[in-house]
Amino acid sequence: MNQNDLDEQQQELFWAIRNYITQSPVPEAFSTSPDGHPDSVHQSPVSPTGAMNSAPNPQPGFTPNTQAALNHTPQSHQRNQRTDNYRGNPCGENLSADIPDWENCRLWITKLPADCTHAMLLNSIRDVGRVWECVINPPRGNHTWSASKLSFFDREAVDRLRRQVQMGQFLVNGVRPKVELNRIKLAANTHINGTRVLIIAGPSALVNVPVLTEFFEARFQYELEKVVTISERPNWRRQAWLFASFRAQAETAAQSIFNRQTLSGIPEDVQALWRHVTLAWGPDPCDRGLWE
Repeated sequence: MNQNDLDEQQQELFWAIRNYITQSPVPEAFSTSPDGHPDSVHQSPVSPTGAMNSAPNPQPGFTPNTQAALNHTPQSHQRNQRTDNYRGNPCGENLSADIPDWENCRLWITKLPADCTHAMLLNSIRDVGRVWECVINPPRGNHTWSASKLSFFDREAVDRLRRQVQMGQFLVNGVRPKVELNRIKLAANTHINGTRVLIIAGPSALVNVPVLTEFFEARFQYELEKVVTISERPNWRRQAWLFASFRAQAETAAQSIFNRQTLSGIPEDVQALWRHVTLAWGPDPCDRGLWE
């Protein structure tokens, strides 16, 4: 991605993600005002064009429409279908794909820090590839370290991370973990153009951390790496929600918002707010080529 080829709105998203990746100062998603309502601390240079404007044009390769953005029909993600050890993983995920080892896109990572979080692990993955899912298991029994099931959209990403391991470049909070292919195989999902980063734009009454957290938690289980406010103007906000996984998390968040937009029997003033929410896939900070 060459930032010189991006327009002003696209540059805004590029630098928001870049600043986050490089650990440069990034505005918090929101602060709480004295009256208890979310109030952003970041002001976008974009001039306000109205309270109910839709989001700016999406970035190259992203799809603004929810249905088109999904590009496939996700599985049913009911809360009672979750396994206990994976937030967002429906039952049946432990079935191994009938593929050769060299096509396997899933890794098993052990000897991670005992207090390893999704953010800690994902922050350690750079210039590798899009993350399909990231599951962390805390220490159990006699083990003093955490473990992770980490999957990518394609096998090339698996090979790039393994090369970083061989070169001693992959450290998680200063710890060098053990990385090997997962015995439960996963085939590539290169036909899907989504990412674990969902860009949500619309009325700030809806697009804020407290409201969307409550909305998502009522519908599915998930883990977050970070929420970054990209830009805002009066009554409008655009945020990047960096989920730990695309599968069953970012994809389900997008589907949940679409379902809410098409739900009948809702007061018109409330439904009008939801109809002004737009979605797009953002760049995964773990992906390669972000700085080309």
